[in-house]
Amino acid sequence: MRMRIFVMLLAVAFVPSSTAAAPGDDEAMRDPMSILFEGAASFDARQLRKRLALDIDIQVAAHPNNPLSEYLTQLEQVLVSGYRASGFPRARAVARFDA
Repeated sequence: MRMRIFVMLLAVAFVPSSTAAAPGDDEAMRDPMSILFEGAASFDARQLRKRLALDIDIQVAAHPNNPLSEYLTQLEQVLVSGYRASGFPRARAVARFDA
């Protein structure tokens, strides 16, 4: 079974991810390249993944010793912050794990 993390950015289109983490590989599961973005139209999924990969707060939250819920919360906060800083004051994000 393939694991993915989904992030829903409201008011945009579906962009599939070409990679997924192997089952049981908690570190790979939290890799920004494993994120599937739904609703991202203003920014390309590649741009979002690259930005997330460089974010220190995401890197810390993605550590396998940290709870997955903490990682998902941090992911939402970083994405919303980035969208709002880019001129989308009403941006919202929902991150969820889908095994």
